[in-house]
Amino acid sequence: MRIPVVLLPLLLLPSLAACKASVNAEVNASASVKGDAPEPPEFDRPLDEESLEKAKAAAEATSEPDALLGSRSDLSYAGGTKATCQCLAVAVGGPGDSAFRWAGKRPRVNDESQVVLALTSAGVSCAGAGASGPGASYWGYEVVGDDVVVVVEQASPTRPLASGAILPRPMGNGRIYVRPASKKSPYGRPLSGDGERCELPNTGARPKAAAAPGAGQSLHREEVQAESSRTDQP
Repeated sequence: MRIPVVLLPLLLLPSLAACKASVNAEVNASASVKGDAPEPPEFDRPLDEESLEKAKAAAEATSEPDALLGSRSDLSYAGGTKATCQCLAVAVGGPGDSAFRWAGKRPRVNDESQVVLALTSAGVSCAGAGASGPGASYWGYEVVGDDVVVVVEQASPTRPLASGAILPRPMGNGRIYVRPASKKSPYGRPLSGDGERCELPNTGARPKAAAAPGAGQSLHREEVQAESSRTDQP
């Protein structure tokens, strides 16, 4: 009995497929021996040196710690000269605010617990006695209840002028105030002339436990007054 010719290709297909698979296996085995194995998928390839450096820099950026509380020598005031308190212009906000100028890279600040402050007496109208000296300088801060009080002294020509700091954000209904370091200083009193400290605009107090003082920066009020004449930088 004769087999129809039209069926021969169909009968040969399984044999051809098996032959092709055998050839591919031999080619791959030969390539592996010669060290020319097919490249792995892109996501599974080892990083080159440049990519490793970029990945390392990205990891370091995300793990950068929050800035320490206290005076910043790399921060200066860059806002307007309209007086916020007597003889003093003050700005409070985040590190990227236009009122702040950083000498280097802006620090990482925790918005939930920290706030930036900068001040200046340069160009600010002032009728106070003694305002013709080297100007105002940040001295330190104290935490009083839920409030944060910034202490400002008359700058000394014998030490660097300090123009700003990173402060703990006030708690609950707390506010940020400025006051002079001594009764003789014209800087930081309320514009009205009433009271001992100048209240700054609301800075968004945080509704948490207590404002955390910085090491060596939070001082009792009477201690600040007693030490206001010392010559070393706080």
